[in-house]
Amino acid sequence: MKDNKANGYGVATKYKDDKFKSKRHSNDKKLTTEAKSLVRSGLFMSGANIGLKGETLPDDAENEVLKAQELSNINLGSVDIVVMSSCVSGLGETSGAGGFGIQRGFKLAGANILLMSLWKVDDTATQLLMTEFYKNYLSGKTKQESLRLAQQSLRKNPEYSNPEYWAAFILLDGIN
Repeated sequence: MKDNKANGYGVATKYKDDKFKSKRHSNDKKLTTEAKSLVRSGLFMSGANIGLKGETLPDDAENEVLKAQELSNINLGSVDIVVMSSCVSGLGETSGAGGFGIQRGFKLAGANILLMSLWKVDDTATQLLMTEFYKNYLSGKTKQESLRLAQQSLRKNPEYSNPEYWAAFILLDGIN
């Protein structure tokens, strides 16, 4: 299995000089578990590596990091499914109120169903699984059936029959 990097990060903040600096909020102890998680979880967009290296971003670029907190304020009520095929996209902090992380940002924003992974996933196996998922889904099968068939496809492949390659992916709130 390839050593993939998760898309998680500490906290990235954009400053006036368009550079990122890692920063811990001084009032972290006062924040709820959900609030901490929404600030500490996010997605690195194209170009984020430039800012994270401390290099100057192009004039037309935003900070290239979308925090779960920012995401939670976007109206995604008409989004039926969000597919996060990256490593450990389904993980986050947990409490009695459930799991917190990037998935919480999507759910607070109104996304209906999330397809996400629970552990590090192999790039090639993920590509095969996602290709099968979309092929099945676009042919009219349900999201649940599409994922099940995609996982079955990998299980039948001797190179990817081990559950580490196909079982990481789940549908959150996938009841319809």
